[in-house]
Amino acid sequence: ALDSTIFGALISSIDPVATLSVLSSVGIRESEAIYVLVFGESLLNDGVAIVLFKTLLDHLDGQGGFANENETIADFVATVATKFVIVSLGSIAIGLVTGVACTFYFWIP
Repeated sequence: ALDSTIFGALISSIDPVATLSVLSSVGIRESEAIYVLVFGESLLNDGVAIVLFKTLLDHLDGQGGFANENETIADFVATVATKFVIVSLGSIAIGLVTGVACTFYFWIP
């Protein structure tokens, strides 16, 4: 069951390039709000899929089951949630630091 969940996490993200090219083909410009919202949602969706895939993959034993047979479902859910939060907050921190650094580099003389 875990291997099916990992596969679902892998294929759950959508292709932002294809979605944005469809929007461009119907005449929506990059500066319009709908384009920016779809772009942001696509990136967020891809990020969540990557984090979920990696987190679940850490628990796979190679045979399609749990790596730790003695782990209860509550422990598994708590571990996955903790890893998910840590990676998500770490990604946000890296993004903020990079954004601030780029702001100082490009906009402040």
